[in-house]
Amino acid sequence: MAIAEPKKYQNLMCTHGTDERAEYLKHAPCLQKALSNDNVRPHLEDLMAALERAAESQFQDRVPIMCCGLQRMYKNMLDIVEGQCGKGVVEDGGALIGMSASSISEIFCRGYEPGTPRCSSLLPAQGTQSQGSNSKIQLIQFLNTAISSWQ
Repeated sequence: MAIAEPKKYQNLMCTHGTDERAEYLKHAPCLQKALSNDNVRPHLEDLMAALERAAESQFQDRVPIMCCGLQRMYKNMLDIVEGQCGKGVVEDGGALIGMSASSISEIFCRGYEPGTPRCSSLLPAQGTQSQGSNSKIQLIQFLNTAISSWQ
């Protein structure tokens, strides 16, 4: 279920003649610029720091930390797109932005809102650097390598 909807939307976006594809192509140049490496990288780094915090935390705090981190990244991506492409792009094409992340966050992380006292107390401060390639967590090592080679 978490993967089915984004995959369905992705297929519609990639099928010639669909409304979803036309909508995507209309906004694609602005989205590409807004979601460039330089804009996205700090927020992925922030998410990796949250994932490290989750791995080091007590079991009952792990899911809330991961959800708060994911929701914070998703909100930041929406804010970037809205700031550079306009509110209409977010309202009309929100599904274009982080399709998988948005679906996962909507399904599993409902109620974890960035900036609330609950999330603020669980997450590292925004801008905290992860340990990157020195992390004990293989996912962080992988993401760090992927981000480092991201052109």
